[in-house]
Amino acid sequence: MGDTTLRSLENRKKYLEGVKAGMEAVNGEETAYNIGVRMGVRMADIASKFEEEYGLELDREILFNSLAEAVAKGSDIDAQKNQSNFYSVLHNIKNNREKVLMQSAAEELARQAKARKMNKITDVLYGVRTVASSGQKIHVGDSIAVEMRFKGPDQEDLGMPSPQAVTVGDDSPAPVITLALSALRESESAVFATSAAALLGDQAALIYLKPNDIVYLHVTVGKIFKTASGNATRIEEIPDGDFDGL
Repeated sequence: MGDTTLRSLENRKKYLEGVKAGMEAVNGEETAYNIGVRMGVRMADIASKFEEEYGLELDREILFNSLAEAVAKGSDIDAQKNQSNFYSVLHNIKNNREKVLMQSAAEELARQAKARKMNKITDVLYGVRTVASSGQKIHVGDSIAVEMRFKGPDQEDLGMPSPQAVTVGDDSPAPVITLALSALRESESAVFATSAAALLGDQAALIYLKPNDIVYLHVTVGKIFKTASGNATRIEEIPDGDFDGL
């Protein structure tokens, strides 16, 4: 019901096969066995999530043997301590994986930006100005009229909503958007390229993007409604010469 990608006739047949297998797995009054069946299903699901979220392929046989050894000992463990250690390991794995993914995304972004003759702004943001203006420079803290369109690697529209007005830095969901807007002036347009990892982080998978997929941001800046004059936290302005398109 919650996932339209599973509504095909073939997937509905597979779903019913799974339901039938689950019903047949329960064995009468064998309570311990039935609890074990439920645990086995949970462990299989957890292993799949590890592969998806952490890039780790768990050996199901080793996982089962470890559980069997623990059960055979017949003694309790310090659950809180072991859980704490477990989450510490997961935290390290996730951090290391994110570093690898961000590096891979940055390398792919640089390759794609070079092919499209886009200019580097930072390691995670490239762009080309399409409409120039001598208007006022955009700063963090400025409230501006803006139109943003997000497109995927094949230039398909990602269907992400575009605000009509933002306060730069405050309403921007990602730092790369703040950087992009801060590279522009009033009444300017540009196309920016960044990675799904830099723009969306872990949320990229929700719209079926891989971390190193390129996302193109088409931006048109309108009028500045309210300036952030006197704001001491403005980021350094990007010189126009470092961003001019071909």
